[in-house]
Amino acid sequence: MFFNEYHKIIKKINSTKNMQELSSYLESLEMGKADPLKREKFTQIFIQKYSKFDEEIFPYIIDYYYSQESLEEFEIACKLLKNLYLKVAFLTNLESIKINREKFKMLLPVIVQIVMDSFSGIADCMYLILLNNTAYYDEINREDRKTITRSLYKIGMELDYLQEKKMKPTQEMLMNLEIMVDLAKEFNDNKILDFVERTLDLNCNEVSLFALNTLIYNNKNVSDECIEAIAKDPVTAERFYRLLKRNNRLFRFPEAYLTLENLSLSNMVNWLRHPAELGRSPDDIQLVKVFEYEQEMFYIYKYKCDLEKFKDKGYMIGISGGYVNKDEENLEPSGYTFSNFTTFVDEKQSEEECIKIIHQIKEMWKKEYAKAKEQGKA
Repeated sequence: MFFNEYHKIIKKINSTKNMQELSSYLESLEMGKADPLKREKFTQIFIQKYSKFDEEIFPYIIDYYYSQESLEEFEIACKLLKNLYLKVAFLTNLESIKINREKFKMLLPVIVQIVMDSFSGIADCMYLILLNNTAYYDEINREDRKTITRSLYKIGMELDYLQEKKMKPTQEMLMNLEIMVDLAKEFNDNKILDFVERTLDLNCNEVSLFALNTLIYNNKNVSDECIEAIAKDPVTAERFYRLLKRNNRLFRFPEAYLTLENLSLSNMVNWLRHPAELGRSPDDIQLVKVFEYEQEMFYIYKYKCDLEKFKDKGYMIGISGGYVNKDEENLEPSGYTFSNFTTFVDEKQSEEECIKIIHQIKEMWKKEYAKAKEQGKA
């Protein structure tokens, strides 16, 4: 009877107003507890009747089953991806959801199929899942590894297309290249590494950041000039530092730029560039002072942004920190980088604002810890 009334399921899902309501409905169906036959028939409703679903809602159905703990429900997400990746309009940030080894093994054939067949953002999502689960690469057999490697030849195809059309890459193309170039470091293939080196000619530091890291990781020769350009750019310096440190290649970071002055500026700029903040680099940013508070060093900046929302504020205050010492292996902040977008008045006021931010963040951490402890997660 359940399967003869599939239209009711479609109608109910299409009428949900938000993710919480959708999740509650899908949870009520208890597919994780259903027998395999019932679960398979349920999955086929989504696959065979896909055109009946609201295409803006459907990606969240995949998201729901992908994020569930049970392998049975995760399998539903895998089957939906396998059968519908050429139809779904988009995917949510599945790459940000942690999966274990068993789930990775279950998803791997789907990843291999999608990255080989697709040029879309859905393929990018699969590449990012690979990037976030390198600990499970021993599960990738020789044939699948070859297929993933061949899929990365798309780097060369995109570069050839740009050259043939004599056009500049779109933002979407650059994002796609960043992801593939980053993943290329895990699949040491000389042909791919040649493509990666060619991306340096795009003169886009955000792509070059990952290209240089991949080439250095695979012991390829890269010019000091290219490395210096990335190490001194506020948009890329800190991320380049983190990448090289993570891959035990920090010795390639130019000593002249391996300073807290350079990296704290980059840290502040990248915080401001987040879509939830300015969403772009500030139009101007200047160091106000460095001060010590509770045995940590904090860098106070004043910055301005010409966007309509912020231009009347003039210079605003931002803080990067805290930094414990100047050891080159530990030039990362402890989590206090922030801005309330408060207008800068003078040095004294900016220091008071930054102390306020430090306590504000500490209170937020205390509340998060108390909540996690209450939920048994701390």
